[in-house]
Amino acid sequence: MNNEFRSNKTDETNTNVTIGDVNGGIHDSIITGGDVYVTKEQQPPLFVGVPALPSQSLVGRDDLLTTLIAQLTAGQPIALAAEGLPGVGKTALVVALAHHRQVLAHFRDGILWAGLGPRGDVTSALTTWATNLKIDVTHLVSDQERKRAVRNAIGQRRMLIVMDDVWQPEAADLLRCGGPNCCHLLTTRDRRIARSFASAAGSQSVPPLKMVPAFKLLKSLAPEACAVDPRAALGLTQAVGGLPLALELLGGYLAAPEGNRFTNLSQQALAELADPKRRLRLAQRRLGGGGQIETLEEIIKLSLEGLQETEEGQAAVQAFYALGAFAPKPARFSVAAAEAVTGAWLFILGLLGSRNLVEVSVEGELSLHQTLAEVARTKVEESAIELHRQYYLALVSVDQEDWQRIAEVYEQLQWAWQQAPEDERRFALIYAMWTYQNRQGLWNDYMGWIRRGLEIAQRTEDLEQIASMFMHLGYIHDSLEQWPEALEHYNQALTIWEEEGEWPGLTKSLTNIGLVYDSLGQVEEALDYFNRALPIQEEVEDRYGESITRWLLGLLYQQEEDLTEAVTHLTRAVELAAFVKSPYRNQIQLALTQVEKQVKKKDREEWLQRLLGRAP
Repeated sequence: MNNEFRSNKTDETNTNVTIGDVNGGIHDSIITGGDVYVTKEQQPPLFVGVPALPSQSLVGRDDLLTTLIAQLTAGQPIALAAEGLPGVGKTALVVALAHHRQVLAHFRDGILWAGLGPRGDVTSALTTWATNLKIDVTHLVSDQERKRAVRNAIGQRRMLIVMDDVWQPEAADLLRCGGPNCCHLLTTRDRRIARSFASAAGSQSVPPLKMVPAFKLLKSLAPEACAVDPRAALGLTQAVGGLPLALELLGGYLAAPEGNRFTNLSQQALAELADPKRRLRLAQRRLGGGGQIETLEEIIKLSLEGLQETEEGQAAVQAFYALGAFAPKPARFSVAAAEAVTGAWLFILGLLGSRNLVEVSVEGELSLHQTLAEVARTKVEESAIELHRQYYLALVSVDQEDWQRIAEVYEQLQWAWQQAPEDERRFALIYAMWTYQNRQGLWNDYMGWIRRGLEIAQRTEDLEQIASMFMHLGYIHDSLEQWPEALEHYNQALTIWEEEGEWPGLTKSLTNIGLVYDSLGQVEEALDYFNRALPIQEEVEDRYGESITRWLLGLLYQQEEDLTEAVTHLTRAVELAAFVKSPYRNQIQLALTQVEKQVKKKDREEWLQRLLGRAP
């Protein structure tokens, strides 16, 4: 296991702690909800991407929370860093800040949150922020342009902008788009990124919990085990080094199984052995020797081994490894998705939740910490990866225009793409997602997926897919007004369609090339390509395609003031559009009406000219 799972030093304040010290510890070491946090109804209108408060209270962070609130409300940019310590609780701390009444009272216009991770999707984050700010940035090509647009939309608003789990400094720079009244908050496990973003003065290291609050956290998670043998429990607390994630896993292992997170399981009998003294002994044998802080990997193994004692637990372990098919945090997934991919029923997933091997939000959504996801992926089966891909493909296929629904699962779809084998199965994802990527202006993703698809098609000599990928590349460059590249790729597709005799691709290529020439102002070339497409559409009785081509011809002839040809094509286009119930029939009818008005106006002007003796 990577060394990043190991703390590189122990906190000297954590040594020589007695049970009396713990039991007489600070009164406010557990920050409870109370009136400190706003309810969902009290959140500001712009509360974008902010995770829900976890069900577990924030422990031992009183002083740090107070310090951060003071810095934020003073307008200081802050970067939280914990080099080499995943699971120290950076995100949990920032979630608490985002829901805190004092913070929201200051940032009265709301919060914009972006969860990034190793493959941080800056483009999607900026697009989501822009959409919530009521501006459209999908036509903007670069992230820098989108950043400027978001900054202009924010203007003088007082907002908190959060970048969680940043791995690349470039991502932080692009998302630093607040106005003069905003403050930026970043979390990272890389101290260099933190200092580059907020300077040494603005960088706050998030340390592991000290022994008193660490034991209190364990005690809140596994009260029975801690009561049976407090000294042994204290020794285990020292062994895991004060990492909240490690303590949550240990607490889940030691706790009685009735801690299941799914409330509708309260009536189901849990068959696992739950003797707290026995579980303490097992944990001591695994973690308690040597006086060194154990890795998260060892603690995760202990949690999984503790589930092997029953058939239900064994099924839960299998389900845990199957969850390795999902994208890790900040991505989330539904219980329905977990059931479909793992094949486990709700009770089995609940066992994982009760052991803190999967996070369960108050809304019932699931997520997998990156460290846990890495362990799960070591034994994930190809069948689970395939089920994950099929589940999200089916979800998108319900309605490819439902961008809001797709946006909620886009991280999982990106993950499915990354895990997909280098074969024809990638094309299903391409065809399912290109509409969304196009409409949201995710040009880098769209282009990257198409180029990968082209490589696969060329390797397998699949001419139909090669031509289709060229068409998509042409369309992308066309949309970005990169006309020479668009013509190049459309013509590459046209050559293949002509050789293969595939009329749908052939006419589409001809029409698209005509549209590019029209955009370039080269009307004669545009008319030539439209007129090449038209007889093919007539021959194969492609009435829908013919209606579009005649519409385009009518508009071009109108532009050239050849109104007779314009009326001829638009009249036929209206008839065809009505026949096929085209969604464009009203627009085609409007174009015809406008041309007919021009004809009448021209006829009247000519009549007046003749009347006055001025006509030739």
